Amino acid sequence: MPNAAARSLMTKRSNLIAVVVSNQANTTYGHLLECFSGKLMEIGYNVFLITAVEATTDEDQLLQMLRYPVDGFVVTAAASLEFSRQICKHCVALGIPAVTLNRTFEDIDLSSINCDHKGGGAMAANVLADSGLKRLGIIVGREPTTVNTERMNGFLERVAERGLAPPAVVRARQFNFESGYEAAADLLAKNPDIEGLFCVNDQIAIGAIEMVRKDLKLRVPQDLSIIGFDNMPSAAWPSFDLSTIQQPIEEMVDETLRLLMKTIDNDASPTTHAVLPVQLVRRGTTFLPHDRGVI
Repeated sequence: MPNAAARSLMTKRSNLIAVVVSNQANTTYGHLLECFSGKLMEIGYNVFLITAVEATTDEDQLLQMLRYPVDGFVVTAAASLEFSRQICKHCVALGIPAVTLNRTFEDIDLSSINCDHKGGGAMAANVLADSGLKRLGIIVGREPTTVNTERMNGFLERVAERGLAPPAVVRARQFNFESGYEAAADLLAKNPDIEGLFCVNDQIAIGAIEMVRKDLKLRVPQDLSIIGFDNMPSAAWPSFDLSTIQQPIEEMVDETLRLLMKTIDNDASPTTHAVLPVQLVRRGTTFLPHDRGVI
C-alpha cells in the first residue's frame, strides 16, 4: 500500500484539508478539530489548521492564505462572519473545493452543514415554558450569523407560540465567558424580574451563571433558570451542571467530509444545505416540569 507521500505524487494532491477557525475559537471547536483530525487520518488526509486573525481584511492576505497547497477548505462558524464570507467567495472564484460548517451564505454557491439551530432555540424555549416560567430573557451575539440568528429566531418564535410576553434581549460582545458575564449583568439590571434565560452558546451561559451567583447572589435554577447551546465539555462540570442543547458534532463532521470529498472528486451534487437534528441535555440549571408543580 503506497504511503501518503507516494499517493500524493500519484494523485497530484496534497492530502491536506484546511480547516478555518478563529483565533478566539471556543472549546466546542477544539472537539470538532479532534473529530476532523481523526476522521481525515482514516481516509489518508490530514488537517491543515488555519487560524483566522479577526483583523485580517486585506484581500492580498486572504489570497495568500488560499495559495496553501490544500485539496479543500472547511470554513467553520468560529471564524468571523466577514472573514468567512470573503474566503468562501475566493474559493468559489478560484474553483477551490470548500464547504461551510454551522454557517450558510445564501448568496455564495457552497454547500453547508448546520445543526438545527432554530429547532434548538425552540427546544430551549419549551424547557423554560414547560417549567411554568413566564418572564424570559435571551443573550445573543452581535453578528447576524447563521448560528446567532437561527437560534434566536427559534427561541423568540416559540415563546410567542406559547403565549408568553416577548423576552428581553441583550447582545453580547463576543461568544465567550467574559461577554456572557457582562451581558447577564446588563440584562438583569434592566430586567430584574426575569425567571428564565436562554444563552445562544454554553460559554455565554457559563459566564451568566457566574455573574448571577457571584454578583447577584441568586440561586440557579431556584431564582433563575439558565439553558445554553452546544454541550461543550465544561457544561457537564459539577460547578455548572448546565442544561443545554447538544450539537451532533461527529455526524456534522461526517457529513461535511462526505460533501467535501465528493466535491474534490468532481462528483458533487448541486449545492446542499444539510441540517442535522439536535437534542436536549437536561442538567441542574433548569427545572423539570413537575419540580415546580407544572403538569
